[in-house]
Amino acid sequence: MRKIVFIFLVLSQLTVVGQRLNFGFGFNVFSLYNTHIKNDVVFARHTYRAYYVDKNQLSFTVSYQYNFMTTVDYGRYLFSAELGYFIQQNDGLKTKLSYPIGNNEFRNYYSKISYAGYSLSPIIGYVLNGRRSFKLYAEAGLPFVVLNESMVSEKIALARKSSTDSWSDQDEMTSEYGLTHDYLNWMAGIGYRISAGSMSIRYISKINNASDTGSRLGYFTLNITALTNFSKLKKHYIYIE
Repeated sequence: MRKIVFIFLVLSQLTVVGQRLNFGFGFNVFSLYNTHIKNDVVFARHTYRAYYVDKNQLSFTVSYQYNFMTTVDYGRYLFSAELGYFIQQNDGLKTKLSYPIGNNEFRNYYSKISYAGYSLSPIIGYVLNGRRSFKLYAEAGLPFVVLNESMVSEKIALARKSSTDSWSDQDEMTSEYGLTHDYLNWMAGIGYRISAGSMSIRYISKINNASDTGSRLGYFTLNITALTNFSKLKKHYIYIE
């Protein structure tokens, strides 16, 4: 955690050259996951079972991320650094698994993964119109995620909405999605901005590394920020020596 705070402070110092400096807080709500599983069959590392899966699945859940951010306007460009903490609620990321029981019959199970951690996001945005308020803008970034290992858990349930008929401490899909280590995301979004804040829809997707299986994990999030407005900085530059 100390390293990620240090990097955030460095990014903040590097961006303090511009027409307007803002600090603020952000809040993300993400509830729609989309996953692409590499193969039709997944061999679970915890139980050594083989599950049949639909390669593309959607999962609805409610998760939150709280951000502290610093941002600089430079013409139509926006340079930001966000430091956040995210946490899953309820059952987290759900994946349907089908286990063969004979006679061409299958029993369906549901993997439910919840996790939490810190996120550091360098972001660049560009204003797409010339309005003085409700500016339409696009943004892109590379959020780096540091998982809180004690908060990563998976359980297997017999029904999608079941909370009682389940087995905890599993590893059927946690390793499949590469949620056993810190990782890098890519992010793209579009939204509106005013002087006091912004609102955008973002899509965030995990970037796999060489040790991952190749299955993809992404989600859509609604991002809302509230910003300070240092109006005295609009007409001159800030320099760091």
